[in-house]
Amino acid sequence: MEYILSTRRQTKQILGVLLLIVFPLACHSIRGPRRVVLLNTTESQINIEWSPVAGASQYKVRATALKTYTVHSSEPYEWKYTDVTHAELLGLTVGSLYNISVWAETKQGPTNATSIVAWTEVGDPDAPEQVEIVSRNGPTMLIQLHPGTSSKGPVTGYRIVAFEKSSLMAFSEDRLMKHSEAAEAGIPFYLAAELTTEWANRTFTLGDGRTYGGAFNAPLNTEEDYIPIQGVASSLNGITKYTYSPVKPEQEAGAEEHVMTGEEPGGKPDKSSAVVFLLSVAIGVLGFLLFASLVVYVLLRRHYSRKKRRSEEMILQVHCPPDVEENAQLCGLFRQIPRPQLLVRDATLGQGQFGPVRVGVAHCSGKEMPVSVQRCPAQWMLGDRDRRLLLAEIEGMVRLGLHPNVAEFVGGCEDGDVLHLVVEHPLTSLRGLLLTSRHGAEGRVCSFEEARLIDLAIGIARGMGHLAQRGVHHGQLSARSVAVVDSFVPKVTNFGLARYTPLGKKLNFARWLAPECMRSSQSTTKTDVWSFGVLLWEIFTLGGTPYVDVRTTEVPPRVAKGLRLNHPRGVSDNMFQLMLQCWQTDSDERPQFDGLVESLQTLLSTENPIKFTHVAGYTYERFDPLGDEM
Repeated sequence: MEYILSTRRQTKQILGVLLLIVFPLACHSIRGPRRVVLLNTTESQINIEWSPVAGASQYKVRATALKTYTVHSSEPYEWKYTDVTHAELLGLTVGSLYNISVWAETKQGPTNATSIVAWTEVGDPDAPEQVEIVSRNGPTMLIQLHPGTSSKGPVTGYRIVAFEKSSLMAFSEDRLMKHSEAAEAGIPFYLAAELTTEWANRTFTLGDGRTYGGAFNAPLNTEEDYIPIQGVASSLNGITKYTYSPVKPEQEAGAEEHVMTGEEPGGKPDKSSAVVFLLSVAIGVLGFLLFASLVVYVLLRRHYSRKKRRSEEMILQVHCPPDVEENAQLCGLFRQIPRPQLLVRDATLGQGQFGPVRVGVAHCSGKEMPVSVQRCPAQWMLGDRDRRLLLAEIEGMVRLGLHPNVAEFVGGCEDGDVLHLVVEHPLTSLRGLLLTSRHGAEGRVCSFEEARLIDLAIGIARGMGHLAQRGVHHGQLSARSVAVVDSFVPKVTNFGLARYTPLGKKLNFARWLAPECMRSSQSTTKTDVWSFGVLLWEIFTLGGTPYVDVRTTEVPPRVAKGLRLNHPRGVSDNMFQLMLQCWQTDSDERPQFDGLVESLQTLLSTENPIKFTHVAGYTYERFDPLGDEM
């Protein structure tokens, strides 16, 4: 009995010692970033941001492929970042699932990693082989399908297209439509079938009059020859991409023989042979006359050029070519960025006024700045009108100078016959920040303090006031047109050389425009004030879409008749009255931006203009991602 009690005492002592060792080790574990947020993805890039960690000297990010469709194995990628809480993870494999882990290095050691999983966007599948025609029987055609392949995503289906062989129009996926729509539009090709992957390596009857996947496989015109086209579909996470077999119509042997011999099949003489002979003679005569005219022209030009050469040389010595003067004037306007200090990435943001706009990084004063790079022809390659427009836009951006709440015009970079126009392009948009703030801690409507929203509004008003003082009218102010840097410092963008149309989109800002903009396309400071009031509504609803239950085409006439946005939940009456002042029908009664800054500061110092925590059963205003698109 004494032995058992002694053993129990020893066991307790050992457990106590183990607790003394293990417990401090467990407590030593350092918490990593509280959250990691996925911003957006492309085929080879994932953009993320994360919560800051106190005392972090640097952050490390690792991307490990969990699932991929490529045959090559993918090693984990790792990046290091200093003084930033966001990252562009470049060079990833297309159509792959990654585990993204973020941790910080501190004086106490590395923190725990916080992870999310994210897909890169699906890529185009491999092009299938040319469709093999097995037989043709009146209104139907039997064809052999080939299995689709793709290393950039899964093969999820097939398309069959009927293309009229006699057409001079080239096949275009953008104009592909179903049979009835194509017939009405006069398009010589149409979608005949949407098939599942079970059809791989099988034969298909084109023109059998049945419906496949919602596409009517219409009987073929017996008087028309057709080229069958096979498409391969690859769908992943709601995005579908197609690739089609090549269109290479082959000439019939009989037709080729007719052209080469000048006889109809069967040995009958060609009745048009006389016409061909006459045309040949006429072409020979015209060719001789053209050659003689060219000789006379060269002799005359040599004769007169000797007389004018001396006077022309004198003129050239007196006058400098206008292109040289304008080029010097243009280059003197902005900072010249050396080409090695500008990295232009392959990712295209959209189309600017003078050319495509791509993502880039500029090295300024030892720091990397995310920028947008508009590629336009060198000014000496532009016509007079485009050259003047370019000069005016650059002058306008330079005239703005620097302001903490306005996107900076960094400068230009000459690269041969290309001029790169570089504008600051922060990675975090205000709209994205507001929408992600909805995922706050338990019991909170917003993930950050309500006063931060007022700080954002004040910063935007200051930036817009700076534009107004410089005579610049924005015309498209919304949460999409504002970026956020350095934790809640807003920057007004999407104006002048910073404006571009996103790739594949047509934007429509009718929900943000003042009534007078419906009658005239001209923007003024007072129309920007109206848009600022709508932007306040977006901020206080954490990214809600204005008039979300109204069609975009119906918004302008209803606003003109008095429609206004509702009182946001949790917003004080005084704050809503300030918003209503921005929406006065008479533009003269709307406040100036300087007055708006003062009013917002007063509200912030005298009351709590936003109280989300006092709203029982709070429900978010609906967000429509297509609300600002046509």
